[in-house]
Amino acid sequence: MLVGHSCRVRDGRITPVGFLAKQRFTRFESVSVSTLEQVCSVSECIASTPPMATYDGRNHLGFYDSEDDARATVSADEVADYELFAFGLLPEGFCQDSRRALPDLMLRGLDGIDLTGWTSLGFDVVADCPSDSFLGCCSPLTCNGLVDRVATNRWGLMESLQQAVDLAEALALDRMPAEPGPFFVVEVLRR
Repeated sequence: MLVGHSCRVRDGRITPVGFLAKQRFTRFESVSVSTLEQVCSVSECIASTPPMATYDGRNHLGFYDSEDDARATVSADEVADYELFAFGLLPEGFCQDSRRALPDLMLRGLDGIDLTGWTSLGFDVVADCPSDSFLGCCSPLTCNGLVDRVATNRWGLMESLQQAVDLAEALALDRMPAEPGPFFVVEVLRR
């Protein structure tokens, strides 16, 4: 579980957490949203990481600390099928009874990750993970088809941080069907 119990509340800013190469996924048999161009969610349920992307070299949240390490997971013959994304985390979990800050320990060692020059595509909301990594998480927007029920952008993401926080709170209170919480807000960026 990623939610802390006795943690100080941070300033609400997004904390850079790393990089992943993700599959370009543009087939949408399971969703009916005509404005969706590409799935850019954090989850690997739809847009997966390359087969070479082992857990070796990833940080404790499941991301690579450098662009080069993430890019190295894509073989030469797969370059056209994958693209590099950067991720930032709102360091809070949304539970049924509260919003809780993530433990400082969860964010330790991430200070060197620089997202200068990256452009935000929007914000994903991910359900709790079986481990302390975001790679096993599901995105209710794309994995549970909420992209058909709530306003998202062409990447299947919430347009603003506030919209993502509102969705995370609604999901935590069981106002919409999704994987079990707690829920986390992750910014998705691309060059």
